[in-house]
Formats: sequence, C-alpha cells, structure tokens
Amino acid sequence: MSVPTDITKVAVLVGTGVQLMDRIEGADGSNITQSDVSTVARQVFDLESADPTAETAASIAADDRVVATVIFDTLQTDDRWDEDTTGYNFRDQIEAAIVTDAHMFLVVYTFTPVSGEVFKRKYIVHGE
Repeated sequence: MSVPTDITKVAVLVGTGVQLMDRIEGADGSNITQSDVSTVARQVFDLESADPTAETAASIAADDRVVATVIFDTLQTDDRWDEDTTGYNFRDQIEAAIVTDAHMFLVVYTFTPVSGEVFKRKYIVHGE
C-alpha cells in the first residue's frame, strides 16, 4: 500500500499505545496555541479491515480531544521529542486498545480554529 509523503508514519507493537507529537503551525505560519483552536476531533481508520472494493476504510474510533490536553502554548522539548531542538506543540496518545492488529491505521485530526479555515493533520500508525 502506498502512503503519501505528507503523512507522518510511526510503527508500534500490537497491543501497545503510542504518543503522536508534532509542531503545528496555523495559516499565518506561527505555532498554534490553545487559544487559537476551538476543537480538535480525532478519527481512526483501519486501512486493512475494509472491503478492498469499498471506497472508504472502516472507522474504528472517533472522538473529540480536549484542546488544553493536546495543544501546548509553548514548544515542548522533553525527552519524548527527538526530531530537533525546537520542540512540539501537539501531543496525543493513541491507546493500546486501538492498535489490536498488525494493520495500518490512519489517524486524522481535524483542527477547528477560532478564526479561519478548518485544517487536518494525518498520521499512519503501523501495528507490528
């Protein structure tokens, strides 16, 4: 299965969770903060459970995340982040109960800003 290059990919052992972290910028190019975002919705799709002839994968989880829990007002540079020295402002836990098979899961976050257009961030979580 081909995965677009603009989607962040991560591997995780089946039956374990993983934290997704990212540095997210708004339309103006500055890092988003809690006051910039009114809602963050998460939807998880099992890309390998769907009928191969179907147009969409099976949605296995959908929920709203607490903005103050997943978005940070300052960039975080703790030991969990090893991408660079700048840091991240978004972190969410993918629970072990979601990664129950050695499948590829698409995780889509929909950010609704206080003003401006809705935007999405996508991740592939590969259960191994």
